[in-house]
Amino acid sequence: MPQGFGIDKMLSYFCSYNLLMPKKSSSSNATQSKKGEYSSRLSDRADKGKHQTFRQDDAFFRQTLESLEDYAIFTMDLHGIISSWNGGAENVLGYSEQEIIGQDVKILFTPEDVKKKVHLKEMSGSKKNGSHLDERYHLRKDGSRFFVSGKMFALRDAAGKLRGYTKLMRDITHRHVLQETIDQARVYAQGIINTVREPMLVLNEDFTVNTANRSFYKTFKVTKPLTEKVNLYQLGNGQWDIPKLRMLLADILPLNTVVQDFEVAHTFEKIGERNILVNGRKLSMVGAHSAMILLSFEDITQRKQADQFKNAFIGVASHELRGPVTSIKGYSQILAGSFGKTDPIIPQLN
Repeated sequence: MPQGFGIDKMLSYFCSYNLLMPKKSSSSNATQSKKGEYSSRLSDRADKGKHQTFRQDDAFFRQTLESLEDYAIFTMDLHGIISSWNGGAENVLGYSEQEIIGQDVKILFTPEDVKKKVHLKEMSGSKKNGSHLDERYHLRKDGSRFFVSGKMFALRDAAGKLRGYTKLMRDITHRHVLQETIDQARVYAQGIINTVREPMLVLNEDFTVNTANRSFYKTFKVTKPLTEKVNLYQLGNGQWDIPKLRMLLADILPLNTVVQDFEVAHTFEKIGERNILVNGRKLSMVGAHSAMILLSFEDITQRKQADQFKNAFIGVASHELRGPVTSIKGYSQILAGSFGKTDPIIPQLN
């Protein structure tokens, strides 16, 4: 293929020529009779030298397109009647060339899309903009549905006159279903995260916040616009930019480590001094190109304060009780000396 000759240009070039010079067959002859279009197109090609060049290029491009077994490539006239069909189209859609030539392109669309005239809108969009993207379900010959990533091109001659359309389609059902599964799992996981009372964050690989739950916004008194898509270490004027936390999180993705009960003592911008336990782990989803980090936070400030109060109380009580116990012991020794050991209570006091 000549350098710089992109697939869009290649398809437009080949299909324009193929539309103007369709292969001779019983099916194509039947199609040519529709409105006399193909016979009129033949008369447009008077330049013999150019015609010879096109015929040489046709063999090259036809061989190239027929080798694209995973891509359905076909052309239509101005009315959406299919006029050419490559081997990839037969593989993807199930129709042979003899079966499909002369059929309306709407046969490949789902009934609901035909009702919405999606096929006509694609042709109109291609005519207006030169091309039209298409990602939707289509129908195979056996009636089964499959998800397509496609594009329709408007085909024009050298004078700029619209001659028809070409369509490129690829079956991406597996990828689409996988993406739907991932999206559903993400919605499910988000629902769970939002119901958890503990503040939680989901970080991307670059430590930007992918999502946060309601408890996180409530606990740290921050808003969604100032949190999502912001780097963790820039949240709240850098209040999470803690060197030890950086080191721990840096090991989660490459080493697949788990952070458990890492205590952060920090003065936060809006809630003051807090003691926070941080837990984190790597999230890997099937089909996803990148991993994420799930972080949960537990505010243990009140627990720490209660522990400090308890320890202080025990210390004071122990000190205060030590005096009376010493006095009682002293009195018991005096009593033992005064009365001897005849009273059985005295030894017990000692």
